[in-house]
Amino acid sequence: MSKWNNSSLPINIKYDENFSSDEVQALNNGLNSWESSTSNQLDFFNLNGVTSHQDKSLAGYDDNIIAVYKMTSWPQGLPSTALAVTQVFGETRTDSSGRSYVQIDHADILVNFDYFSFVTDQSWGYDLESILLHEIGHFLGLKHITETSASTVMKTTISKYDIARTPSSLDITTLSDLYYLEDASRSVASKGERVSYSIELHADGDEVIKINGKKIHLDCH
Repeated sequence: MSKWNNSSLPINIKYDENFSSDEVQALNNGLNSWESSTSNQLDFFNLNGVTSHQDKSLAGYDDNIIAVYKMTSWPQGLPSTALAVTQVFGETRTDSSGRSYVQIDHADILVNFDYFSFVTDQSWGYDLESILLHEIGHFLGLKHITETSASTVMKTTISKYDIARTPSSLDITTLSDLYYLEDASRSVASKGERVSYSIELHADGDEVIKINGKKIHLDCH
């Protein structure tokens, strides 16, 4: 499990200056959808201006800028088949009941405009708002839901035919469990190492998760 500390909310997020106005609107819609899905019980986000993209290593994104990037030059080390990648950084925690989790303190979303094109008008193509909604779920700490029959925006596959712009009741329950329904008696007992993980959403439907740069095969974030 991973989540932001409630005291760190709202999260100030910047967006890449190369996004068009329609693409920024798609991002704004995605952010607002997650907030409104829980009746705005918490303010999760402030969309806080633009940032210019700089070429840097994947580890270099662990900086003081939390952002959504329009990647027209896809980083080395990431497969070209990934539509988007969410990178998350944080520290391991163990609460007083022995439950382990990652307390997030930084995250970024990288969208692969180098190898893919995206649409914002619900025409045929990869729907940017649907993809951003999915990635924002990862940004908040949600994992993929692998049950094929489940109604969720967190499925492992997004095709050119998919429009999924609203979190489902399952998504809302999962998010609420992370941020609102947690047992207050479970205080932090200890903290450990700093870790990073990334979730790659591939065009072919594959799910790839890397912890500290090492690929794993279990959906354990």
